[in-house]
Amino acid sequence: MVTIYTTSNPFMQTGPVQNKGLGSGVLISSDCHILTAAHVVDWSSSISIKTQDGKLRKATLLFSEKSADIALLKLDVPDSSLSHATFGDSDTMAVGQNVYAIGSPYGMENSFSSGIVSAFRNFNTLYDGTVNIEFIQTDAAINSGNSGGPLFNSNGEVVGIASSILTVSGGFQGIGMAVTSNTVKSLLSFEDRPWIGIEGVFLKSDELAKLFNLNLTGGLLVQKVAKSSPASAADIHGGYIYANIGGKEILFGGSQGDFNWQIRIDSRIVHDFRSVFFCAFWTGVYGGSSSGFYINL
Repeated sequence: MVTIYTTSNPFMQTGPVQNKGLGSGVLISSDCHILTAAHVVDWSSSISIKTQDGKLRKATLLFSEKSADIALLKLDVPDSSLSHATFGDSDTMAVGQNVYAIGSPYGMENSFSSGIVSAFRNFNTLYDGTVNIEFIQTDAAINSGNSGGPLFNSNGEVVGIASSILTVSGGFQGIGMAVTSNTVKSLLSFEDRPWIGIEGVFLKSDELAKLFNLNLTGGLLVQKVAKSSPASAADIHGGYIYANIGGKEILFGGSQGDFNWQIRIDSRIVHDFRSVFFCAFWTGVYGGSSSGFYINL
């Protein structure tokens, strides 16, 4: 477990103002990669890491995904003598099992709290149309400064990264969220999946699909499209109209993509995302007609 100190310089009407932030993280490799929450480090102009030996070290942001609230950092000067954690399989966890959170709440380093898995939540959110973003709900105490810290199982393996709390008082009230380790592994395994450049919400036939009068057993409501991405090149558009449905903010007004993925090699459908050479064929619905495009990887 590490403590993360950040500095940002937002520009206000009176000029730039220096803000300081605090969070937690966890070393996950001998190359000194660090996992934390995206909201801890986003917009930071500098990132410093306090490791278990008490040293303060500079780090660089490598990857950040806001929809899952995870970020990957790396120490500017790696130190192979630093111990790192190992990932567990969050899919093997069950409601009622013990979990343990370690972090720096309010700057109190190496604070330990315990609880159970209260539930699993996915909020029907898919990253890039392929990765299901899932959270562990826990009653292990998570407070300001815990964000980005590890959630361990009873074997000492990381099964979650602390993300947020649901609160009325502003403090912890027994409902904390941690993104699951398997979600993290899927998002960081770039070579194992194609990148489309979209963020969306899964359409279930008995929920959102009905509201949009769509007769679908499965689909994707496209929320955002990355500039210059394959989805953008295929003329797929994100939403631009904000709505609140069941307490969840939804963007609509763009494209609704038919959730139909096929991986093809020499016209043969395969399902092994670890293949070295392949194309992904995506069929979608845009403007009432089907369209498709190939992504060469």
